[in-house]
Amino acid sequence: MDKHVNETGTAVTLTVGDTVIPATLNNSKAAQDLISRLPYTITLNRYEYDYCGVMDDRFEYDEKDKHNGWKKWRH
Repeated sequence: MDKHVNETGTAVTLTVGDTVIPATLNNSKAAQDLISRLPYTITLNRYEYDYCGVMDDRFEYDEKDKHNGWKKWRH
């Protein structure tokens, strides 16, 4: 992942095979921990609608940020 910090978060690129996906990581403790570990590589498994992978190391996080499912982050 490449990274570039801007006022709304840190822009990164995710690379899956030959596909490059632009993304922005927010300023949460977990995102900052991930940023400190870049570049970070995991093995993904492809399913019908998405990809899933298991990360070896736990990230630091704030309890207030925990929730079930995913949530779209807005600036």
